[in-house]
Amino acid sequence: MTISHSMIMFRGAPEFDAAAVERHIRTCWPPEHRSVQVTVEDGTLSVRWEGNETDLLVATVIDAPMPWDEVQGYCERSDFWADAEATLRPHDSHVIAVARGIQEPADVMRLLTLLTSAIVTTVDGALGVLWSPAEHVLPAGIFTEVTPELLANETFVCHLWVNVRTGWSGEGVSNGCTTGLAHLGLMEVETKDAPEEPGDLRNRFQNIVIYLLRNGLVIADGDSLGRSMDERIDAVYADSLFGADDRTIQLQFAPKPAKKRWWGLLN
Repeated sequence: MTISHSMIMFRGAPEFDAAAVERHIRTCWPPEHRSVQVTVEDGTLSVRWEGNETDLLVATVIDAPMPWDEVQGYCERSDFWADAEATLRPHDSHVIAVARGIQEPADVMRLLTLLTSAIVTTVDGALGVLWSPAEHVLPAGIFTEVTPELLANETFVCHLWVNVRTGWSGEGVSNGCTTGLAHLGLMEVETKDAPEEPGDLRNRFQNIVIYLLRNGLVIADGDSLGRSMDERIDAVYADSLFGADDRTIQLQFAPKPAKKRWWGLLN
């Protein structure tokens, strides 16, 4: 698995302010981050905790834009940020933020969110964030509003840390997949030719993602996920349909039973 990181795109040359970052973390992310220590050296910002020799957050300024052919694909696939391309195309530099040494996947995501939030809030010119674990772009403003309380909300975390993509695959059927669950120690969810509209399939996926975030990997191979006795959807562990590295939870929709025909008495 690749290292989880975010890439923050800027207009202009970003300059780290160690004191401002430290103040932001101490103020907005208490109490466990009171002992944080922030340093800046040669364009690299480092965040450590007193008495903690393993956890480390690092951010490095890259004085060049990201290759646009890479960024453009993320913008085109963004379902909720209509202005992503117009906002991000003018960027001329970026920052790579990485969380290192942390063992628990959820803690990696939380601390990477903390670092991204601190940079976006304290450094001028942030336009947007490419959240690598979920392979989607997000407006920079989202990260200025992140709080520990918000990160306890599975619905918010679902939108921030997990990318749910759905779309028509044929007449009356849709495809769908998630990206980002694997970085949380879970399994991605996929389906092909589901007999429902992309919007309905997205809602179904988001409900499953929230359930997994709340309870862990409790969906076993062969479990049924139907929402009623008349709906049968099997969860099957299988190789990815859409190129994910690891096995995924695939939703297999059983054909709906034929409607019974009821005959009245003939006179």
